[in-house]
Order: sequence, then C-alpha cells, then structure tokens
Amino acid sequence: MTHFVLYARRPIFSVDDVKRVEDTVGVTILDKEIGGALLVDTTPDGAEKLRELLPGWVIAEEVEYPPPGLPPHTIKGDED
Repeated sequence: MTHFVLYARRPIFSVDDVKRVEDTVGVTILDKEIGGALLVDTTPDGAEKLRELLPGWVIAEEVEYPPPGLPPHTIKGDED
C-alpha cells in the first residue's frame, strides 16, 4: 500500500468527511492531526475512490525528501 495525503480546500474539514474516509474499504487513516489534511494508507484504487467521495479535496501520493546536507539515497543497481 502507499501513503496519500488528502488536503482539504478549506482550513478545517468536517467530521462527515473523516467518517467517509474511515468507512472506505481498504483505506487506513494514519494521521488526522495535521491541520487541514489527512495522511492515509491505501492503494491507488483506494485513492480514486476517495477522489469520488471527496470532490472538494486534493489527493496526492506522499513524497519524501532527504534532509538538507545529506547525499541522495541510491538504490543498488540503479547507478547508470
């Protein structure tokens, strides 16, 4: 499964929105303490279901960046 971030287009989302996410099969809320956003664990198909249920939200795959000053992480066999 993949982590997705759900951004509300308004600063505070409703309890009903959170309930819709919680009730979606194959979706687990990992963090709902982020202001105006939710972090969920789901498949790309699950993210599509959420897009249908929450048309006023932006749903994007989580992206992680290395801390500044550290060399980028190289995956073995990916050195072209």
